[in-house]
Order: sequence, then structure tokens, then C-alpha cells
Amino acid sequence: AQRCAARWVEKFRRPLVWLAEALDPAARIAGWQAGAEAVLVLPLAPGELAILATRLMHQHDERQRLQARAEEAGQINQTLIHLYGQIDADFRIARRIQRSCRPSTMPEVGDARFAVWHRERIGSAGDFYHVLRVDETHVAFFLGDVLGKSLTASMLAVFLHQSVQPKDIQGQSYRIVPPNELLHRLDRQLANLGLAEPPMVQLTYAILNTVSGNLQYSCAGHTPPLWLGTSEEQPRFLRLPGPLLGTGDGKFPRAEHQFQKGDRMLLFTDGLYGTAPHQWDQLAGLARQHRHRPLPTLLERLTNDLVAQTTDPDDFTLLAVEFGSAMTS
Repeated sequence: AQRCAARWVEKFRRPLVWLAEALDPAARIAGWQAGAEAVLVLPLAPGELAILATRLMHQHDERQRLQARAEEAGQINQTLIHLYGQIDADFRIARRIQRSCRPSTMPEVGDARFAVWHRERIGSAGDFYHVLRVDETHVAFFLGDVLGKSLTASMLAVFLHQSVQPKDIQGQSYRIVPPNELLHRLDRQLANLGLAEPPMVQLTYAILNTVSGNLQYSCAGHTPPLWLGTSEEQPRFLRLPGPLLGTGDGKFPRAEHQFQKGDRMLLFTDGLYGTAPHQWDQLAGLARQHRHRPLPTLLERLTNDLVAQTTDPDDFTLLAVEFGSAMTS
């Protein structure tokens, strides 16, 4: 009977009630060993078996429901693991695409010298930058940041990077596109993508005449360029208002600045302590400490100082231009 009962439980997966005589303890033990949910001692009270059977079936159904939910949760968990793995792989591909867009070397045009320091964070990145030789005299450079940590942000960074065309070519002639006009074009291109949510993009774009030192630039909601003159005066920010890219109807002012021999300008993204508006004095103070270092060393030391004061460092990029002879003292 015991083996038969055990096979019944295994086959039908239903609660087993074992009936045993009151004077037969061995029968009661045999019932528990057979896998019974309950062992009742005869004689039974009226309705006792029916009540017990109802309760046991309810418990059985509840266990079955919980087991089904557990299995479903397990399947969902495996699906999520697979999806997260795919997203991580997609992010790595996006990173490689972004890196391939960045200049491997910085061009030297006239008296202009450039340097960049980029610090990545695991995950997606919205920072993008480039330095483009426009002609024998002019060079264009930009630094931008697509807000957000999604795969879309990474792809938008690549899209914008490839969309920057500093000059219009007409036959044998060309026209250098002014910074404010170029930002307006990018703004319209982003709007025409028809994204469900408008992208939020910060960008500073500039054109430098490497002979005269004349600089023209426009900003789209970006951090202001930090100016480091040759004198010992405090570094200052070239504040220029402008809306974020992506609305399609933004108007971007254009400003000019004049480089003197030895002057430097730093473009930077946010993401570290010292890069938020209320912390810019901290950034300016650190830049002043390192202002006489060679340009690449200046960017490295400045970034390391900011990272050391940041609890949760984000992606960060410093793009610098120097006009004339480098400071080496």
C-alpha cells in the first residue's frame, strides 16, 4: 500500500490523505512515509474528510500557482539576462563606432595647436568632438554632449559628428559656414529625425583663423569656453547663451574673440566636480595652477584634479587650442 500510494502521488501530483486505525501507530508512520499530506485516525467525525480534502486541494492549487509564477519569473529573468547582454554588446559596438570617429591626431594649422583629454565611463557616452582643417588658414573644432546614457545618445553623437560640414562647396569655390548657421542646420537635422522625444544636445562650435588669431564661435546650451590668456590674470569664461539643439527652431548667437600669441582656450563637458555652473570658480582656479604646463599635460593634470574631487565621475572631455608658441615654463 505504501509503495502504491507513493507512485500515485508521483504520477498524479495530487494531495494524498492516509487513513489509519487509531490502535495502529505503524500504519500512521507508513502514511507519512508514503508522502501523505495528512494522516487521519479512524473513526472520522462527520464531514471531516470532505473539509480536509477541500483545504488540501486549495493548498495544492496555491502551490501550483506559486510554482508557475516562479517558473515564469525564471524565464523572464533569463530573457532579461539575454537582453542585458545584447544591450551591453550594442553599447560596446557604439563605443567602437564613436572612437573611430575621433581624430587619431590633432592637425597643426598655422599657429594653432590642439590637444584633447577624454575620460570614458563604462556604458554609453554622449561626448563627441573633432578638429577639422577647413583650408590653408582656417580650422574648425567642436565639442558636444548628447544628454542621457542610452544607446540612442551614443548614436546621436555619431550622427552629429558626421553631420558637421564646415564649408559649402559650389563648383570651384567654397564658403565657410559661420558657427551660428552651422548650429541652426544641426538643430533642423535633429528635429527632422522625428524622434519620439526631442534630443537634448549641448555643443560649442568654433572657426579659428590660424593666421590672424580671430575666433568665431557659437554655443548650444553648452558650458562656456574657458579663456587662459598669457598674462597672470584670472582665467575667465566666455559666456554665450544659446538653446539646446533638437528643437528645430533655435536661434544661436555668434561671438568673436581675438587670440594673442600664447593664449589658450579650453572647451569642456560636464560630468565632474567643478564643471557645474556653481563650481566654475573651482575649475578656473585649477586651470590657473596648471596654466604654464604644456597643453597635453595641462589637460591631464586638470582632469585628474577634478576626478579626485568627484564622488561618481561621469564621461568627461577637455578640448584645448593654443595660439602661437606653447608655454613651457
